[in-house]
Amino acid sequence: MANDSAAQQLNAMRPEVAARLIFESFKKPARTAVRPADAPVLARARRVPLEVDGNPVAVYQWGDGERIAVCIHGWSARATDFTAFVEPLVDAGFRVLAFDNPGHGDSGGDTATLLDIRAILLALQERVGPADTVIGHSLGVLYAFYALNHGVAASHLVALSGVSDFSYLIARYTAAMQLGDETVGLLRRHLEQMFGRTTIWEEFSSHNNLSGLRARVSLIHDADDDFVELSQSEKLAAALGDRAGLHVTRGLGHRRILAEPAVVSHVLNEIGGQRPPASPARAGIAEKGR
Repeated sequence: MANDSAAQQLNAMRPEVAARLIFESFKKPARTAVRPADAPVLARARRVPLEVDGNPVAVYQWGDGERIAVCIHGWSARATDFTAFVEPLVDAGFRVLAFDNPGHGDSGGDTATLLDIRAILLALQERVGPADTVIGHSLGVLYAFYALNHGVAASHLVALSGVSDFSYLIARYTAAMQLGDETVGLLRRHLEQMFGRTTIWEEFSSHNNLSGLRARVSLIHDADDDFVELSQSEKLAAALGDRAGLHVTRGLGHRRILAEPAVVSHVLNEIGGQRPPASPARAGIAEKGR
């Protein structure tokens, strides 16, 4: 009902007003609070001072291992989304770095773009060296593909519930709101003006950021994800071919996949950290190709 009401209100507005309103709301992520269950892990982190483009970036480090794992969260999320991965990665000999994206968590700024995330990853790379592994979730996957195709180094990319098409979430939202073509066109124009070019839809999509990618890729997605559909990871798997494997879980949705022990174990096995559970099929993981 709420969506129906919002759709009616938006469609009652002039297209230019509705498009501007949607654009401004899209630029403003929610600053989510630290979940109580994540607080003890966050308390054990060391803060790494970092400023990028004049904004302070909240960077957290666990462990001192030689292999570096960098975690990139999605929209209206925060670094502590990866809490379940921290201790297993540290135990496997990794130094874990995660950061709150601009406009999120304890970082400065009002919004985050894939250009911002690339700048942060380059700054971290200059400070601590190249990552062995980058782990992204949701829009963090789209950010990671762009960054790893534009100067950021990593040996392995783990893509959880990832977005491939830059236009994907906009297309889903505008379809759900039953917005008219004029409003959708104006919204797309606002985004093009934000980046100063009309090529962003192809240029920023993950499946178009593979030419400079040197990392092996592990794609993991839940069949019941109703926020980012499995078809997005399937599209990436098709584009990557034998450079990636797609592993499909069931019943975890978009967020629980980040806390599922079987998924954490599977990731560690993929990056050479530890063996997975004895029966991954019983843990809800199926594998599609390699």
